[in-house]
Amino acid sequence: MRQEVETAARWTAFTDELRTMLVAATQADHVRRQSVNLAALQTYNICRQLARDTTRAPQVVAHVQEMKRLNKLGRRSKPSTGSQPTPETTPAPTSPITVPQVVS
Repeated sequence: MRQEVETAARWTAFTDELRTMLVAATQADHVRRQSVNLAALQTYNICRQLARDTTRAPQVVAHVQEMKRLNKLGRRSKPSTGSQPTPETTPAPTSPITVPQVVS
């Protein structure tokens, strides 16, 4: 029984380490995505400025229009006037998973 308690304690430490690693990986991914989004936004703004220049406009305008078309984060299309808004559903609260304690 003592060996089982010791094994359970080791597995608890292991899962805690995995959770910590997952949080760190998620945060690193978030920072990377923010960096990519910032670079894309800066590139778009530079291209818009270049498109105002009459000498460069023919080469840049098509690229700016394509960037606008591919934009996933910016302007959203407005819903049509006849459509019904969908009700928002809230997920039911979940209780955290508890592991029974082994008493020796």
